Amino acid sequence: MQFVAHISQEGPQRTQSFWDDIQQTDDWLAALGKEVTGRRLTIRSRSLRQLTPWEAAINQPLKLEGWLTPMSVDLTWRYLVEFLVQQGPDHLLIPVEGDAHVAWDGRLLTIQAPRHSWLWRTIEEVWNPFAWSPTATEEWWEGHEPFFAQRYGWGFMSQTTPRPLWEEWQLGADQGHECLLQALFTSLLTRLGARRVRVRWHQETFPHAELLLGLPIRLREITLDIVDPQLLLPPHRRLGMTGLKSYMVWEIPRWNSQFSNTLILRRWRHDSRLEAHYRVVNPISGHEASHRAFRQERHMLPIFRWYPVQKTPLSRSWHDTVERARAHQRLDQLASFLSSRPWPTPRGSEEIPSRLRFDHTLWRQDPIRSQPGTWVYTHRAGPEVVVSWPKHEHPGHLAIQWTGSATSQGLEIIDPTRTIATQTKNWRYWAWLMTQHVMPLIEEWVRNQD
Repeated sequence: MQFVAHISQEGPQRTQSFWDDIQQTDDWLAALGKEVTGRRLTIRSRSLRQLTPWEAAINQPLKLEGWLTPMSVDLTWRYLVEFLVQQGPDHLLIPVEGDAHVAWDGRLLTIQAPRHSWLWRTIEEVWNPFAWSPTATEEWWEGHEPFFAQRYGWGFMSQTTPRPLWEEWQLGADQGHECLLQALFTSLLTRLGARRVRVRWHQETFPHAELLLGLPIRLREITLDIVDPQLLLPPHRRLGMTGLKSYMVWEIPRWNSQFSNTLILRRWRHDSRLEAHYRVVNPISGHEASHRAFRQERHMLPIFRWYPVQKTPLSRSWHDTVERARAHQRLDQLASFLSSRPWPTPRGSEEIPSRLRFDHTLWRQDPIRSQPGTWVYTHRAGPEVVVSWPKHEHPGHLAIQWTGSATSQGLEIIDPTRTIATQTKNWRYWAWLMTQHVMPLIEEWVRNQD
């Protein structure tokens, strides 16, 4: 479990500098007795001129990203691989037409284009995916999107439909087989002609012109990371920060017995905001204790807003792909089971409970994700029931999730517009529906799986 808490608000005007905010945060952490194991100051800009005064403070490689002017993609790639670093740049993105593109980062090759695009015909000419012998296959749905993945001796390939009439392929290489993926990428580049290329790379020295190995490049972002900037804080105060995006990070691996924490003080223009990124130390055995610790945090710190972090699933290995497929396959089976049973209609207002009554040995409320207008109840086997009504006048809806992956496949979105629902409070309707219908059905489904 991971969540972000905002412990300061953005004010309309600032009366002190970002450096004063950093010093106050350091003093605050010292007063709390928190042991900081690492500090990092990050500065981002689109202009080299703005970062020139920071050149002497750099103690880590710079991360740069920019667009190369249109030229032969194949020749550009070979030039970068030959002279930049042995593995080539960190990331390449090549627009093909409209939103279609080819992206590569060394371990993952992504191709996205409309189904009728000439790019797929080109791929068939340079590759023959049907000749790759699969050793395993997975199929699943995420929401209304089908996914298909195959395992090969050197890696895997997944296919999906990110939007109507589009296709997306992802090819991932196992460790030690990156050269084979690079060869596939190189063979495709030979057929793309002259195009713009967006490149992201690292370098040790500060650039004094918008050039990449002598090639003209239009920089879109330069990122400086300064490790342990406290040693250089006094001279930093004299450096201008006008127009720069910046943030300061404090790493506290033992914030308390249940959480590690990463504090981030963000600055943009004339304002600052302090965020606390909590991570549970022991997400299995320490689950209930972590909830108690978080409730204490909310009383001790000025937390005015918090939200769980929902990470977008990204399969960078076959193991990740299988885990992702299994979760959605189980969720789809559960959704089909629930949708096969008719939704009940209460016979009268006397059936609507005033309290939530359920089996506490099987279910628990997630006190972090449950907020005003949202209930989250998790079964110990994995399914989650989420009820929410985002506005006071909104009737609400119900969703079934599994390990944070939501889907509406096979589920009816419930709109309590029947008479019984409109004559009573919505939360009482949802309490009745969840405890008298949804939870018992999920318990039955879980028993059938054993």
